Amino acid sequence: MKHHPPRMNRLSSLIGISVWLLVGGLCWIVTSASAAQSGTDAPAEDPLVARQSSVAQRYARLEELLLRLADVESRENPERAALLKRVAKQSREKFVLEKLQGAGTLIAKGQLSQALEDQKTATTDLQSLLKLLLSEDRSSRIRDEKKRIAEIIKQLRLTERNERSVRARTENGVDLDEVAKEQAEIAKRAEQLSDELNAQDETSEKSEQDEKSESTDPNADPSAESKPGESKPAESKPDEMKPGENKPSESESGEPKPSESKPSESKPSESKPGESKPSEPQQGEQQQAEQKQGEQQQGEQQQNKPQQPPQSPEQLAEQQLKKAIESMKQAQEKLAQEQRSEATEEQRQAEEELRKAIDKLEKILRQLREEEIERELAKLEARLRKMAAMQSAILDETIQLAKTPAPQRNRATDLKAGDLSFEEQKITLEADRAMLLLKEEGSSVAFPEVILQLREDTRRVATRLGQSKIDAVTQGIQNDILAALEEMIDALAKAQRDLEKKKQQEQQQQQGQPSGQGSQEEPLVESLAELKLIRTMQTRIQSTTDRYGELLQDDNAGDLDNSKVPENVGEDILPLLRDLAQRQDRLYQITRDLVTKRNR
Repeated sequence: MKHHPPRMNRLSSLIGISVWLLVGGLCWIVTSASAAQSGTDAPAEDPLVARQSSVAQRYARLEELLLRLADVESRENPERAALLKRVAKQSREKFVLEKLQGAGTLIAKGQLSQALEDQKTATTDLQSLLKLLLSEDRSSRIRDEKKRIAEIIKQLRLTERNERSVRARTENGVDLDEVAKEQAEIAKRAEQLSDELNAQDETSEKSEQDEKSESTDPNADPSAESKPGESKPAESKPDEMKPGENKPSESESGEPKPSESKPSESKPSESKPGESKPSEPQQGEQQQAEQKQGEQQQGEQQQNKPQQPPQSPEQLAEQQLKKAIESMKQAQEKLAQEQRSEATEEQRQAEEELRKAIDKLEKILRQLREEEIERELAKLEARLRKMAAMQSAILDETIQLAKTPAPQRNRATDLKAGDLSFEEQKITLEADRAMLLLKEEGSSVAFPEVILQLREDTRRVATRLGQSKIDAVTQGIQNDILAALEEMIDALAKAQRDLEKKKQQEQQQQQGQPSGQGSQEEPLVESLAELKLIRTMQTRIQSTTDRYGELLQDDNAGDLDNSKVPENVGEDILPLLRDLAQRQDRLYQITRDLVTKRNR
């Protein structure tokens, strides 16, 4: 079992590579089909037909592999299994395989135009499926990016402190040569940090450009050729589109004015007798039309340059850091020129730019943390809802099974209880995975405790069901499990709503928080939500204690219903009471940790 995760990772990687190769192969076929579109019929042995059929066959095998891998991963990695099933479902809903097969049939029939359309849509669908497959690693990428940004912020803070120290030494009259050397070292370190930011920014930009080019290149060329208004104007250069030109075809003559044109050079097709006088208004209209056309063309050219998006916070931070480096170098020059006061001003400016760069990077850190919280909350809520549905079904079947009178219970009853015990063990496994999620996140104290209690309760229920104990004690524990799950689901749903409201407020404000707040990582859920959960746990401990107390009183009074309460009530309940005492002690500890913020 220990070797399964690496093997599954390799299989998932192979799936991603397969989709990538399919996209690349289909793009080649799209280009070839577009080039061959002028032909009328494609022979049966056309290599395009064979290539298209090969792509369709490989994709059919890929769909089968997705479903098989999802079944294998369902027990060890349910998140990945759900992702693979979702990819397979979207593939069927988008009819990707049918489009690939249909494109091959159309190519064989010589209907290249329709085949080209099917190939374009199939390529787009494949790219979306590939993007969905790659989304599994987003959580790990967020964690790595957070570590990288946090380390750069740490180094920038150190650089800013060193710059303040150098400025203080400059103001206090320390030898200028010594201060200049220190300033040079600080500037050198700042340049190294700038290179780190620039390298990462170029990497992310390249990946974004690759994704955009992959999604647009196969469709861009044919669509550009099909637009009637872009072919001819694109041939004329911007400097040839002058307001004085008569026609686009006359741009090479260099004779913008009609009065300068010679009669011998005019062609019959360009001018007619009797049109010499009204030619000026027509030329004016043509000039206006050409100006509009030139403006539209320039506008289209600007729109066709998507490489100038709004600058990201990381790019802004890099700019601020470069300004700080420039101020440091200016300060170094002023120190070399023995201009102490001017050097001090440049150092102050460098400090300010460094603080601005830190603010921008802390904004990135907050955004990454918000995305991480959003993903963790959604994953945890989905898992808890699954656990609640499973527990509700087991509880209903337990109640139904308990309706069987004790004298009529037989081997079939024991087998049914054993099946329910096996299903309860599945909930225990889900609780283990939920606990793993919370431990990796690490900011919550109440939620892990609730999950731990749930796990203990599910194990106890599984044991009791395995012993065919389907009495009120077992049903009571199951009710406690279900109530705890529902409370956690409500708390997580509220946390998601609060996070969405917070994001909307930040977008409306359009400004980041002070840099002092950026160093404190936002918790998964607010302290108030955890306090409410602690209060709920305390209420549940109290109600469970009361319920067990009533059972003990009934046992002492001899008022027992064997269909609901076991005969040896004390032997069953006393261990449960000891467990309640331990839970009460842990509840005190996590409340103390929450107050003292020991988890932060």
